[in-house]
Amino acid sequence: MAASEHPVFLAPDDPKATIWRYMDLPKYMSMLQNRCLWFARARCTTGDPHGDAHEGSIPAATVEARQHRLDHLGPPVEVLEHMGASDSRQAREEANWTYLNCWHMSKHESAAMWKIYGRSLECVAVLSSYQRLCEALPEDVHVGVVRYIDYDADFIEPNNSFAPFMHKQRAFEYEQEIRAVTRAGFLPRLQHEVRKWNKNGRPAVEAEPPPGKTVVVPLEKLIEAVYVGPLAPKWFFDIVTGVTAKYGLGVAVVRSGLDDPPLF
Repeated sequence: MAASEHPVFLAPDDPKATIWRYMDLPKYMSMLQNRCLWFARARCTTGDPHGDAHEGSIPAATVEARQHRLDHLGPPVEVLEHMGASDSRQAREEANWTYLNCWHMSKHESAAMWKIYGRSLECVAVLSSYQRLCEALPEDVHVGVVRYIDYDADFIEPNNSFAPFMHKQRAFEYEQEIRAVTRAGFLPRLQHEVRKWNKNGRPAVEAEPPPGKTVVVPLEKLIEAVYVGPLAPKWFFDIVTGVTAKYGLGVAVVRSGLDDPPLF
């Protein structure tokens, strides 16, 4: 079992690069109990106060290239307008069926990541590597380095639906993100929406894509160590150590070095 290669998903220069996933205790316990990673729906992440409003979108230059391609097809103007609107709706819909699992690439733990994604004193960070993540995930998942661009000036290849999800605004470059991406169910192509059908064969209630999906992984192969957040009290460190042992994850539980007393 290993994530499959894809031209849109670029590996870091060092395939053994260290990566971190920061989370609160309930998410950590859910990961241990279910032996899986949580992939959040891309459309859901756009409402995250720490998320990128451009998630899954394309730069102005790519929109212009898409329109230029349509203009050269030669159909009537009203047909071109319909095709352009169709492409735009399809791009928006893809965010409903695309699921993301995000990691921070760094040799060291990050004070910023603790504050943003830990969101409390009681949080943990899972330590792994890019290679371990790729080897732990199934073939229907792709993994790569997120690229940070200027959405007013840069260009994204318009012919691959994964490309918008592997780019973010430059303002988020501090995240140094490694991203695993998968799709759930099927991606609507013509009707741009999925509907439940009643007994008469007519569309009834629109089916809402789930807010996320779980992907089962061998945690023992994925995780190298578990770090407990800086300033976390001793009782919390003891709880993390206990639940890690309870669920049979034989890795070290380490207290963050960021809260070591300074020397003068």
